[in-house]
Amino acid sequence: MINIAILDDDNNVCVELENILLEYSKKNYLKVNIDIFNCANKFLKYLENKDDYDILFLDIEIGDLTGLEVGAYIRETLRNEVLKIIYISYHTSYAMKLFKIRPIDFLVKPIKSEEVINIMNILLNLIIKQYEYFEFNLDFNMCRVYLKDIIYFNTVKSSKKIMLRTVKKDFIFYGKIKEIYNFLKDYRFVQPFNSYIVNYDYVQSIKKDKIIIFKNSIFRNSLIFQGLPPIKYQNLMYFPLFLPL
Repeated sequence: MINIAILDDDNNVCVELENILLEYSKKNYLKVNIDIFNCANKFLKYLENKDDYDILFLDIEIGDLTGLEVGAYIRETLRNEVLKIIYISYHTSYAMKLFKIRPIDFLVKPIKSEEVINIMNILLNLIIKQYEYFEFNLDFNMCRVYLKDIIYFNTVKSSKKIMLRTVKKDFIFYGKIKEIYNFLKDYRFVQPFNSYIVNYDYVQSIKKDKIIIFKNSIFRNSLIFQGLPPIKYQNLMYFPLFLPL
């Protein structure tokens, strides 16, 4: 089941987009749940209590709040980096302002069916990969963690152990960082340093010898790794948002 929210104060746009998504789901044999919201405050109140959406189609010009304010609240206050946001608007002048919200894409009204389909094809691939899992042994027990919940791995000094940091808790287990990266490199994971593997979705910025992770439920402030060896930018070549600052 893929959970989708549409937030737009124009109900005609919501219904049009919903019909395109329902038709797409039928052709691709997908189970989807689509909720329509015309009020930003009501949507955010719902999201605070039930954070279960995979995709949000978000209008920029909403009556009570702007789409920029909604996106900032999702990323900064709710600390939700997993929700895939697609902005929709009649205007294209917002592109640079949207960068900090980290949307997946931008739809220009009037909405075109083929553009929605192209975006859904990309999103479907991302979401399916998110719900795959990493498996490891911990105290003779097999453990599984969803890839979307993993923030980073790093080697523990002077040992053969790996620390796995997730959005909920940390794990320490025996393993090899090279083998872990070989498993994860086809997903949204990069290895900027020999001793670290990082989930792309949690990275705010990268500099020559520093990587900054977004604040979340574990980190009250952004987590900064610094004083590390130079970053291996060749390992980031497939991720265009990883631009050294």
